[in-house]
Amino acid sequence: MFVNKMVCLTLLLGGSVLICGSGCGGSSSGPVTAKTSESPVISGKDQVKERLQAVAASGSGGSALGGVRQALEELKKTDAALADQLLQDLSALEQTDDAETLKKLATDMIAKL
Repeated sequence: MFVNKMVCLTLLLGGSVLICGSGCGGSSSGPVTAKTSESPVISGKDQVKERLQAVAASGSGGSALGGVRQALEELKKTDAALADQLLQDLSALEQTDDAETLKKLATDMIAKL
């Protein structure tokens, strides 16, 4: 009886190793590269306005604000005073999580554009 149990356990363990071993490793299709999270590239007042309209409508910032700071930095080349005002507003926008405050700040920024 003991021998039969040992044989069954050995077969079960051996079968498990074969099943698990066949799924390991697999074929290599080359090196795995990690994707980096970059801000989307936006430019011009119209695209900034579109992003801000999305924030004003949804009351959430986060990824909707991606690329806005870079676009406003570019705006400094043509309208430094406006860009500086908007960058200050953007900093306030990035600091809050309150949906109503986000909507108001985004709306105010849109009006300046």
